[in-house]
Amino acid sequence: MHRLSLAQGPHQMAVHPTAEHAYAPSPEGGGGPTRRVTEVRFSPDRQWLAVGGADAVIYLYDTERGYVPSQRCCGLVRVRARARVRVRARVRGLVPTRTLARALTRCCGHSSAITHLDWDVHSCVLRSNCLGHELRFWDAPSGQQIGHASACRDLEWASFGVTLGWHCQGIFLGRADGTGINGVDRSPDGTLLATVDATGGVNLHRYPCVQPEQGKPNRSSFYGHASSALACGWAGDQLLSIGGLDLCLFQWERVEPSPDRPPRR
Repeated sequence: MHRLSLAQGPHQMAVHPTAEHAYAPSPEGGGGPTRRVTEVRFSPDRQWLAVGGADAVIYLYDTERGYVPSQRCCGLVRVRARARVRVRARVRGLVPTRTLARALTRCCGHSSAITHLDWDVHSCVLRSNCLGHELRFWDAPSGQQIGHASACRDLEWASFGVTLGWHCQGIFLGRADGTGINGVDRSPDGTLLATVDATGGVNLHRYPCVQPEQGKPNRSSFYGHASSALACGWAGDQLLSIGGLDLCLFQWERVEPSPDRPPRR
């Protein structure tokens, strides 16, 4: 199985063939997902691969060791002494300094299938969403959950794929239950937030997208997909969107509004 990921960077476009065993369900629970894979994300330094599954667990793989899954040992990983490294948590006061191995443990705590994953720019904190409308933060590479989410609100993130977070509170319309938005991504210049929804719409918001003022629209919507749009991602000034049953990949060009061509609403 090859999962398309539209985050920025050449290594985010497709999963390396040597990582295919990471996506094979493991009924015996031998370190890999026990159910289907729902999301994947490489860390910015390309050292770690986070794999979210329908079993509500995030699995971390070491790309430098051929995508070897973790082997748990009392919360840490058993390795030879010369392979141990000192890892200091970037979120001060939340996770103590530990001696960890290069292969990682699992991130457990979600109540349902993982839907979206993001790394911070230092590859030390991971945030995730699930079908239970949860936003959780994880220390990497220990895999421990960061209980104080407010401590992560000012972190600089390498990707913006989560649909539930501080930066995208205003992407839902009216009394939406949080399931209508399938994909989110921020433009490279940090001014726009693109979303795709279950009606096939491709939407542009100002970034950050907070709760809109009553009676004032906070989006420009564009349509072309014949079914629900599943994912989106920026490639420079162009936006890519992936459809579902229409089996289409659309490429949208970003243009500045002008008097001769007013923006669509």
